[in-house]
Amino acid sequence: MDSRNELFIQISKISIAISSAVDSDRTTIYIINKDKGILECLYAEGIHDKKILTIPLGRGIAGNVAITKNSYITNKVNNSPLFDIYYDTKTGYKTAKIICAPILNELNECIGVIQSLNKTNGSFSDQDVKIIEGFASTASILIQNFKLFSLTSQMKNSVDTLLNVSSIINSELELEKVIELIINKSSEITKSDRSTFFLFDKTNDELTTYFGQGLKNIKIRTNKGIVGLIAKTKMPIIENDPYHNPNFDPSVDKSTKYLTKSILGVPVLNTNNELIGVIEVINKIDGVFKKQDVQILKGFASHIAIAIQNAKLFGEVYSMKNYFNLIFENLDNGIITFDKNGYVKTLNSKFCDLFGVSKSSYLHKHLKDLKSELQPIYQNTKSLFESGKKQKLMGLEVIKSDENKATYNLSSLPMNNIEGGNIGAINVIQDITTETRVQQNLRRYLPNHLVSEIFNKDDLSLLDGKYRRCSILFSDLRNFTTITEKMGAIEVVKFLNGYFNTMVDSVIKNNGVLDKFIGDAIMAVFGIPYPDKDDVKNSILCSLDMLRKLKEFNQVNPNRETLNLGIGIATGNVISGNVGSNKRFEYTVIGDSVNLASRLEGLSKTYNLNILVCSTTYNKIAEDFHCREIDTVFVKGKKLSTKIYSIIDCKTNTLSDSVIEFNQYYAHGLQHLKLKDYQRANEFFLKAKGINPKDRPTQFHLQKLQTIIY
Repeated sequence: MDSRNELFIQISKISIAISSAVDSDRTTIYIINKDKGILECLYAEGIHDKKILTIPLGRGIAGNVAITKNSYITNKVNNSPLFDIYYDTKTGYKTAKIICAPILNELNECIGVIQSLNKTNGSFSDQDVKIIEGFASTASILIQNFKLFSLTSQMKNSVDTLLNVSSIINSELELEKVIELIINKSSEITKSDRSTFFLFDKTNDELTTYFGQGLKNIKIRTNKGIVGLIAKTKMPIIENDPYHNPNFDPSVDKSTKYLTKSILGVPVLNTNNELIGVIEVINKIDGVFKKQDVQILKGFASHIAIAIQNAKLFGEVYSMKNYFNLIFENLDNGIITFDKNGYVKTLNSKFCDLFGVSKSSYLHKHLKDLKSELQPIYQNTKSLFESGKKQKLMGLEVIKSDENKATYNLSSLPMNNIEGGNIGAINVIQDITTETRVQQNLRRYLPNHLVSEIFNKDDLSLLDGKYRRCSILFSDLRNFTTITEKMGAIEVVKFLNGYFNTMVDSVIKNNGVLDKFIGDAIMAVFGIPYPDKDDVKNSILCSLDMLRKLKEFNQVNPNRETLNLGIGIATGNVISGNVGSNKRFEYTVIGDSVNLASRLEGLSKTYNLNILVCSTTYNKIAEDFHCREIDTVFVKGKKLSTKIYSIIDCKTNTLSDSVIEFNQYYAHGLQHLKLKDYQRANEFFLKAKGINPKDRPTQFHLQKLQTIIY
């Protein structure tokens, strides 16, 4: 299964979990395509054709959230200026309520958007935003997961702390039961006929309740009436004649057929003086409400604020714990945690799958007692306990019990309690076996730095056609046909494979890209797809290395005729990109410099030299290499003449006196030849021949001068 399908599976699970968590009808998860400036749908419940859910950045609610990086909630989409009805018309779906949150990476860049539609019961709230933002983090955590597990640990510790708290004020942690206790107690202490507790919905600026004596589970939403005035002013109110109070809303009496005679209401505030809700008691049994009733109810409100906050916090944390447990079990990476003494506390299903173990066999075991072949994985944990700092190990190779080798990236992070004390360690194991195998195969064709760049960059548009400045190298065996005439077909293939292995090693070692084999010839390029300031120099180093390795290759096979090699190198602008048919592509380069390199390789045979380069190449490397100007020639396909040079050696190596003297005589001869001082040119070339009588360029110029002079 490829990585995108795996991502789709994980995202779909998260999407379903989000819908369940916030009680929404459906959830859609988008990812940002920066190149196209759109949001692309990764997963949408109930939608099979995800293409219709492609959204331009900035358009609609989801597009706006992607730009602003701010969560957005509306329970009346028709009142929202951001809502775009276009997508309802495309899908046939009727959107009424929307909650939307950005997916951010560790650099706070928006990489996607989560959108849930149509809460089944009630309206989306701030708590729903928190839940979705938690899942948004989860989506991002698929590639940055170690932060998630740190958060998971802290949340688990908070839950454990809450579960152990026992006091009168929060002995009951279920919100509904807490409110039921509040209502019953409110009526009792104020000696009223009935009471109601309204929770404040900050998002919609409304008071909401299911909880009221005599309401029979009728849901009431309001920001009006006396209870609305209490919420707005945060002040208690006594009203012993409500029907003559212009703020009184008699609609509830009409719906419940109840007669309200007197009302006492007080706000419930948290420690920051923020509104939590309103307690309203109705119809004093023994008369009318008085100031002492206000004081009693206010005192009670200060206590119940703690109970409600604890109950709400417990509900939030308990829900988050369940969500994180769900995520923990469905993550794509293996997770195993240890307590501070080195005993296994938790491990997820992915870990069990990766290493063929069961949870029951691992839980509560000490790390030194775990499977011996996995001990390298736990070495990081030991180092973490010793240093107290996170540990990271990339490309760890492990021989599994089935003798197969697997490769992992491992992160070990400390788990701390709220006081900062260490309570254990969490290990995140990423299986990169397949990725490593692919990289190893690619490195047989491309240099290491290029493979690393391709794997680490999202944008591979570099493979499209582009103008680039690079160096092209052509090499060709001089006497290949003569040698292979004495071999059988199998021997020829074996011989070529050995030769090519030797030559390609030189190309890759010097950061070149093997373009193609052409019979016994090799074409290599330096500077694609990523340019480097040393591309020209690398091409020369490669050619010299090829000659050295060819010499070694000849020495290993002394009974065979000695191989000789011709190399041509040209530097200039070319077009690089994928070239071919719709059935087969080849990443290559085309242009004049490619043709020139091929022509120079052919001329190297004419001049009986191993390396010939163009003037552009020479100008870039003259300071680093001993070079020799050979001639000025007209190359087929080019209208202007071209200076050609031969490479002798690196300047780090000192030339012999005879070679230096020969080069000086030859250079003087060439200079006088250009000035048409043929007699002097002939004298210098004769002196050069006296030192090196086998030099083909010297012989060539002397023959030409003989024709001119005589």
